[in-house]
Amino acid sequence: MQTKTINIERKFRPEIEGLRVVAALLVAIYHIWFGKVSGGVDVFFVVSGFLITTSIISKYNKEGSFKFLPYIKGLIKRLFPSVITVLLTTVVLSFFLLPQSILGKTIKEVIASLFYYQNWQLALSSTDYLNKDQMKTPVEHFWAMSIQGQFYIIWFLLFSLIFVIFKRNKI
Repeated sequence: MQTKTINIERKFRPEIEGLRVVAALLVAIYHIWFGKVSGGVDVFFVVSGFLITTSIISKYNKEGSFKFLPYIKGLIKRLFPSVITVLLTTVVLSFFLLPQSILGKTIKEVIASLFYYQNWQLALSSTDYLNKDQMKTPVEHFWAMSIQGQFYIIWFLLFSLIFVIFKRNKI
């Protein structure tokens, strides 16, 4: 029996870029002018889910396998340079610009952001994202990146299981 492959080409996708613009506008407009949360981050999550899914399927079709180390190395190579730059800059500026009362919380959240568990850190510290009276740290918005990073790990596990099932059943 011949193995079926899904053909996915890498090319510029204007509809994806359009969705990213819509998502960014939703986030900006709702945060700046309405002081509320929009569905913009959800749109980013859907776009990311689509892109990582097509990337995983494409890699599996090309290589016939899907391994953790190359997958994680690719994510780290793509995500960490900008994350480290932003977080390092934030730490340095925080020492000069933030009040001492919020500095400890900021450092905890920077570490949580670096290791992609910021969403859990906010929950554990009872941070209310929408409370305007609660002092915010400069990295509070990294919760979305943390969810995305956790999603990448869950997606790896899910697709690894799917590929094992495919191979065992020779699909």
